[in-house]
Amino acid sequence: MPSKEILLKLVLLGSPAVGKTSLINRYVQHSLDEDYHSTLGVNIVVKEMLLEENDALIK
Repeated sequence: MPSKEILLKLVLLGSPAVGKTSLINRYVQHSLDEDYHSTLGVNIVVKEMLLEENDALIK
């Protein structure tokens, strides 16, 4: 069966200094930075995943 390419975009909004960037970095890069650096503007992160045919997103 041919593979399907699915593109999902996620926008995460919230109050300053609540951990949005830390949450994204933990999920995408599997890391947690203990130093706090304020994100100014927009932070774009890409995560590529391979899903099996029976995964919910492909159906």
